[in-house]
Amino acid sequence: MFSSAEYWAGGEQVWRAEHVGENSPIHLKTSGILPRGFEVMAAEHKQAQEADGGEKAGVDHYFDIPLNAAKEVIGFKHDEDIPGVDYEGFEVLRKTSLSSDSKPWWRFWK
Repeated sequence: MFSSAEYWAGGEQVWRAEHVGENSPIHLKTSGILPRGFEVMAAEHKQAQEADGGEKAGVDHYFDIPLNAAKEVIGFKHDEDIPGVDYEGFEVLRKTSLSSDSKPWWRFWK
């Protein structure tokens, strides 16, 4: 499994964290000035990986390290519910009979 996160400011990369599980279940490559709390959070995931068998474990705790680093900066994680969001309020949009299928979607100029 692969996961990565990076933060850019002023057109320059501030930090990057990357996990390539195909290389090793304990692979983690980082660069830059990592978010506050990164070392503690990464150590917790490393400890969980070791407790489950390290490199031979059937689980990949390192996958979440880059994702949780991003969460520290932006305040949410893609696979977690966000407090205060009404998920029942979303609508599924469908094509109507008024939709035009006479041209490809990419041919917007005609």
